Amino acid sequence: MNTGLSSRIASLMERLSQLAAWIGTSVGLLVFVAWKVPVVAIITAGSDHTGMARSTAIALALIGASILSLDEAHGAWIKRAGAAAALLAIMIGISSLLHLALGWPSYLDENFGALPVAAALRTVRMAPNTAICIILLGLSSLLIDVRIKNRCPTQWCALGAGGISFAASVGYAYNVTALYGVPGYTGMAVHSALVLLILATGLLFARPCVGLMVIFSREGPIGRLVRRLFPAAVAAPVLTGWFRLAAQHAGWYGTEVGTALYATLNVLFLLLFLYLAVASRAVAEEKFRALLESAPDAMVIVDQTGRIVLVNAQTEQIFGYSREQLLGNSLEMLLPEDTRERHTDLRTRYTISPQLRPMGAGLALRGRRNDGTVFPVEVSLAPMRNEDGILISSTIRDITGRKQNEDERERLIIDLQSAISQVKVLSGLLPMCAACKKIRDEQNNWIPVESYVRDRSDANFSHGICPDCARKLYPEFVKDGGPKKM
Repeated sequence: MNTGLSSRIASLMERLSQLAAWIGTSVGLLVFVAWKVPVVAIITAGSDHTGMARSTAIALALIGASILSLDEAHGAWIKRAGAAAALLAIMIGISSLLHLALGWPSYLDENFGALPVAAALRTVRMAPNTAICIILLGLSSLLIDVRIKNRCPTQWCALGAGGISFAASVGYAYNVTALYGVPGYTGMAVHSALVLLILATGLLFARPCVGLMVIFSREGPIGRLVRRLFPAAVAAPVLTGWFRLAAQHAGWYGTEVGTALYATLNVLFLLLFLYLAVASRAVAEEKFRALLESAPDAMVIVDQTGRIVLVNAQTEQIFGYSREQLLGNSLEMLLPEDTRERHTDLRTRYTISPQLRPMGAGLALRGRRNDGTVFPVEVSLAPMRNEDGILISSTIRDITGRKQNEDERERLIIDLQSAISQVKVLSGLLPMCAACKKIRDEQNNWIPVESYVRDRSDANFSHGICPDCARKLYPEFVKDGGPKKM
């Protein structure tokens, strides 16, 4: 699923495609059976003009079956069977055109057994416009997954068939023979026109996430607007035209008044659609701007040339520029002068191959305020596409406070390491004289133990005498249990 498309809408369109396929298959089989029974009302759909030929009924059933096989859940053998059905429908359409143009036999319509139907129906053949629609729909189904630069060219085949069948349907509604019949040939039957239009719609809906149908499956206000206005834009002119003709035929007004009324109604509908489109776009832009202004970081959106097209209030507050000073100017005005030239090259390369770059991507970046002060920043980049091309959204965060905290933490760590390095600890094996208790230092000098310890630590000595040494050295001053009284 492409980014920005609604999976719910796409799923609904795919289900409608399958429904259209079932309708086409069912009507085709029903008319084919009606030829065998026969049931004239089904063959002609109650029309006095023409009926659906047997070859048309078979072709419609085949195209419906081929659309059913386009469901992604089906296995490879079902898809191959669907491709074969589409290919057979194309062959039937080509055979009918050759019959009409060169007089080749039409086996499906002429040699399918004796049918007890009216003599007028025995001459019913596939109409030329019907044959063209059958070929276009067959090609569209057969090559529906062919892509050219992420586009589906065969959708244009379905669109062409839909346009021909839509014109024929309008011709029946307005009783205009030229829209559904070719002079000298059998005309397209009314139910053939309707079913071909349904099948063309089903083929377009079968792949809702590519080509022409992307705009219908988009999320957001634009997609909703298209889905709401498109049916009305198609139906409104047809209905107003029908009403205009019906009222004129009833004698309510003449041709001049009818023409003026039709033009007026179309202008009113056009203005209504235009208002709805502009209002929807305005609501979408207002929501986007509100979201942009509520962002806690500076938001700067630039075009492919690096010109600023949109900023938020945080950008003004952080950089000290007004919105008028920023819009239309180069993004490099927000950078220190010594980095602007290099940043221009980097920005150009990024525009060629844009990709999401998250905040704090290991880069030491700096910004420049209006007063010339330089400060540390973090920047995340995100490309956006619109009708004007690629826009780059930059989210800029002032990390001055965080950098100050990090510097203070680093200073404290250095001070702590310095304090720890000044702590002297004695360890290891110390060579000491057994007699005088002197210690040998690193230069092989024998020094008193007090001097050795004092020089290699922060310890100092105070001299006294323990009771044992006092009794040994000064017995005259010491008696058992403590010093003698003098």
